[in-house]
Amino acid sequence: MRCRGRVDAGLALLEEVKERRPVFLAEGYRAAHRTHEARVTALRASDEARQRGEKAVVAQASLVFAGAAALEPAATNEALEAYRDASDTATRLGMRPLLAHCYLGLGRLYRRTSEQRKAREHLTTALSMYREMNMRFWLAQAETETIELK
Repeated sequence: MRCRGRVDAGLALLEEVKERRPVFLAEGYRAAHRTHEARVTALRASDEARQRGEKAVVAQASLVFAGAAALEPAATNEALEAYRDASDTATRLGMRPLLAHCYLGLGRLYRRTSEQRKAREHLTTALSMYREMNMRFWLAQAETETIELK
């Protein structure tokens, strides 16, 4: 219950800045498993960032949208498309941490859809990238996902 209060308090703070940085609010909704709100807010963030020419924010919003869509079994194809969009942009812009997050998300998604070979490929790439960038927290997340494949 203590964690729930922190999520609610965090979302309240994010809602205060939603006009300036809606992608952060979208991520908060995704973390709270409020998938519909996360997806709608991520789309809005993406549209606004596109209008301003903020390609990095578009990529981040696509990643958040993908993560939220991946939580809904009926939205698997939308999640895959959004992960691909985010990873394409991250690759073009040299956003290696975001690209690693895309691989982790795809690995998780494929694991849930029983495509174990694809899950292993994406998780292995995420592991390698996190290790190279010394992103220990995310490396542990990817390791946990890989262990659950076995």
